[in-house]
Amino acid sequence: MKKFKHNFLVLFLMGLLILISSVSGIAEASPRSQGKVILLVIDNISYDDIVRYGGENLHYLLEHGALGLMNTNSGGSYKDSNSYATIGSGNYAVCSAEGIYVKKQDGSIVNQDLSNLVQANGQLNRPIKVGLLGTLLNDKGFKTAVIGSESIVPEAEVAEARSALITMNQQGVTNYGQVDSSLLKKDEEHPLGYSTDYDALYTAYQKFSLQADFIVIQSGDTHRLNRYDHISKEELAKAKATIFNNIDLFLGQVLESLDQDSLLLVVTPFPAREDIAAGKKLTPIIAYGDFVPSGILTSSTTKRDGIVTNTDVAAEIVSFFDLEKDFSMIGHRLMYKSHEKPLDFIENINRIAVFNYKHRSDIIRTFILFVMAVLWLYVICMCCCPRNLVYFKPFLLAIMLLPTVFLLLPLFNPWNMAMFTFLVLLLTAIAVLITMFLFQDIIGFFSIFMLFSAALIVGDTLLGNPLMKVSILGYDPIVGARFYGIGNEYMGYLVGSTLIGTASLIEKARYHRRWAKLCNLIIFALVFFILASPSLGTNVGGAITAFLGFGTALVLMYKGKITKKDLLLLGTGIVVFLLILFVANGARRPEEQSHIGQLSQMVQQEGILALIQVAKRKLLMNYRLIKRSFWTQILLAMGIVLVGVFRHLAMAEISDCYPFLYNGFVAGIISAVVALLCNDSGVVAAATCLIPVVIPLLITTSYRFLK
Repeated sequence: MKKFKHNFLVLFLMGLLILISSVSGIAEASPRSQGKVILLVIDNISYDDIVRYGGENLHYLLEHGALGLMNTNSGGSYKDSNSYATIGSGNYAVCSAEGIYVKKQDGSIVNQDLSNLVQANGQLNRPIKVGLLGTLLNDKGFKTAVIGSESIVPEAEVAEARSALITMNQQGVTNYGQVDSSLLKKDEEHPLGYSTDYDALYTAYQKFSLQADFIVIQSGDTHRLNRYDHISKEELAKAKATIFNNIDLFLGQVLESLDQDSLLLVVTPFPAREDIAAGKKLTPIIAYGDFVPSGILTSSTTKRDGIVTNTDVAAEIVSFFDLEKDFSMIGHRLMYKSHEKPLDFIENINRIAVFNYKHRSDIIRTFILFVMAVLWLYVICMCCCPRNLVYFKPFLLAIMLLPTVFLLLPLFNPWNMAMFTFLVLLLTAIAVLITMFLFQDIIGFFSIFMLFSAALIVGDTLLGNPLMKVSILGYDPIVGARFYGIGNEYMGYLVGSTLIGTASLIEKARYHRRWAKLCNLIIFALVFFILASPSLGTNVGGAITAFLGFGTALVLMYKGKITKKDLLLLGTGIVVFLLILFVANGARRPEEQSHIGQLSQMVQQEGILALIQVAKRKLLMNYRLIKRSFWTQILLAMGIVLVGVFRHLAMAEISDCYPFLYNGFVAGIISAVVALLCNDSGVVAAATCLIPVVIPLLITTSYRFLK
């Protein structure tokens, strides 16, 4: 008992000491000489459009600016106005149902639907502040302006101006602006018969650049073209060529007027219809200025070179003017990285992101159907002819190996479906054959393979997740649920693999179990640190899962049973851990905080309401996933299989022959339950946690039935 308490304390302290050591002091950003921010909106385009149709000025930006791909998600349905609202709020917001209608009033632009806009965002279980960017600027004396007409009908009484969602303050007011039909002209070459009058647009820009510090310019034509339905490919290409030529000439004038202290942002808030259909939902964002190196963009929100989010735009503008970011803003300022071939780099990561986005659901669905088919046939065989269960071994091994194969697959650049399918089948078949012929000792195989898989995930995380970021089982920058660290798919697999790998290690080390237990303690501490460390992208649910799962394994490893005192110790430990994590992460600089650090800041400002909002949002997400996700079916199938194994008393035999492995199975099942309850996509984490737990159990069971 004393030895267990000592080792449990070592595990707890190792994780927390490493965690606390990652906390860094708060550093102030160095001030910049005051300039202006010009945000040029060219909506519904892609880098392909810029390369193909852009003139010398747009191509100049591609060569001398910092390029990025922007995630365009929002707090509601996937539509353009929601993305504009998100940019202006610095958080995932929505637009009101009626849309955005504004009118000119004493030189300012006023949102007429503000009350509905505020009400719509108040239902999101997020601390959304509509018009926050404009308010932060106005409060410090900076003025905003919006220029450009997005109207489809020039004669409309009110102008459509989604761009005002970016510039307005919390009263719905943009200080200056011109958004009416005076900025339009008749144009027979445009499909709608009229286009932006770029001479008038530049005149308005010159006027308001003398008054405003932050100016949003809406080019308008690409938005109108995207709204036009009846057009052939040839007509579309011709219209784009004309539109981009006009935009390019206008951009040249803006570049000439830009002083050395100002920042130009070229932003596409929302993709074109044809790009959405093709899965190309990441849009161009380009930063240009004397202090911006030629290269790529990133941010602490994504920690991924070349990828930022629409919530980062407001944070960048706030940072430019050296203002304090509001706690409700979840984005971070843009960071510029030099790169020799930024456009090639951007196009490559976009190609991979689009492949994963388009094919991820089909590939995962196929994997899940394969798992379910094997499991149901296993149950039938277990009930009817249990001695034939041994023939399931290659299929069970394939299930166990596939998550690791998916993680290694990016090394082969399989970014077309034919190559991807071929490599999955080939690598899995080779791995199964090697296992069948080289590992006659199944317990030894569990130890080697499970610890190898865990080490692969840990090593990949320490290197910045180069494999997981592009793995089909990793995370998707287009969906945007997570951009760095360990996602729930591999979090569950990591915890389950660690538990079974370490249990098998002790089982094999009959004459060196003292050293094996010490080795396990170190492995547990390392994996716990990987999941909990803010610098590696804290997975809070994963850290809780690991803490309770590893804690259970330690109790069983040293004592063989769990008492009420042990449960109390584990419960106290997890509460203390969460408090320290909460405080330590919140004390880091905003750019270094993970989600729990941002939550800590929100709690300081909003109190318990922030926790309630997050809890409601995560519970709702978990509920939706349980209802709709294919992973739920794996979870149910594995539950039924476990009941069947217990019913045939195989667990009792395994407990007698392999007591430490049995303890690993128990700890793994408990971890899956914790993962289900403590993650916003808990059904996914629980299912992947059970794969390295249930599959070895079934393989072991099939051998027991032969005796």
